[in-house]
Amino acid sequence: MSDIPIEYKLGIWATSLRDIKDRVRPLFKQKRVADAAMAFLDDLLTENIMRFNSERALYPGQFSHKSQQTVLGRTQWDADQLCSILRHYALETLAHDDAVLVIGELPFLKQGGASCGVGKQHAGLLRRVANCQIGVFASYASEHGQSFIDRSLYLPKKWIKDDLRRASTSIPPELSYESKQDIAISMIERTCLERIPYSWVSVDESIAMQGTSQIRAEAKHAHIGYVIPCNPSHVGKQTHTQKTGGQSISETISSLSRNDWRRAETDTAQADADASAWAYLTTQKQRGGPDTPVEDDEWEEGILVQRPDAGDKLTFYLVGCPGEASVEQLISVAGKNRLMSREAEWMKDRLGLDRYETRSWHGWHRHVTFVMLAHAICATVDCQVNSPIVPGEIRQALADFAAI
Repeated sequence: MSDIPIEYKLGIWATSLRDIKDRVRPLFKQKRVADAAMAFLDDLLTENIMRFNSERALYPGQFSHKSQQTVLGRTQWDADQLCSILRHYALETLAHDDAVLVIGELPFLKQGGASCGVGKQHAGLLRRVANCQIGVFASYASEHGQSFIDRSLYLPKKWIKDDLRRASTSIPPELSYESKQDIAISMIERTCLERIPYSWVSVDESIAMQGTSQIRAEAKHAHIGYVIPCNPSHVGKQTHTQKTGGQSISETISSLSRNDWRRAETDTAQADADASAWAYLTTQKQRGGPDTPVEDDEWEEGILVQRPDAGDKLTFYLVGCPGEASVEQLISVAGKNRLMSREAEWMKDRLGLDRYETRSWHGWHRHVTFVMLAHAICATVDCQVNSPIVPGEIRQALADFAAI
């Protein structure tokens, strides 16, 4: 990677940035707004978004606080169209049939109560109740890289029922209450309608603990495998069907020998996977005939168990997949949740994901989608410059260049 000339790296950056700007610019009817939007994207990519103030222009395009408000809140344009553009842009480089769609929630801490969707609610990543907004995100992870491709702000029921708060934050009148599981299902349905290639879906622990029966049914209907965290109490109801004569999962785990446990052998597994042992126990196998519906043909279900070397607490994942899958493949899919969280933290730290001054429904989606677009550019450039690549190296090169 260090042998690649900086001129080549920056050439890829310039070409990619011109390409995406040509796709995005037609979303804005006024040249003034389009120019402000392009300057906003430039500023995100040069990491100045966290340091801007209303009196200092940070980029040759004269991006300012006023310009940010023009882009995020004062003009008419569709953030969902921008999200569709970034999705197609990212997938042109990252698409792979064995990719994983990971859906999880991210909290955005707030001090007041005026921002759309804000309230005291349980924030899964923080493992506590906090005054925050919660966004549900979909991340696409393949052997080529990882990019966020969908997002939605979760609205608690009290917000849906409060007409005054809805009006003050411009919540569309047609929106009704959707649980996080409902939002996740809508995201899966959207990927199926757009024929996005992937073989697996997973959700983070926060969404999983609220129930995943509908998500699993949707994945099975689409013939997509899943690896989803689950509550140990759910595991206790399962029965292991292979070589145990119908033993319970708990009984089977207790009887496993050292050779029945596996170690992670992939870089895409979660960060602590090399300090854990894993076992996979089949609970159900289906072998359909010629008249069997697609979703019921060649389907296997089971429990993936993670046993950390330090401590006795086991982590369980519900597994469903067409045909059979290796333990190594299941470990890799389970690990994508940790990678999603890591990328989200990078977006907060380096792209200003949680730094915005808008309180409206549209403003939140506009800001978040622009940050996702900046991240997608980073991911695709990382892939184009060299493969395999050290994650984030090209991003650091751009930051170093901006500091010159």
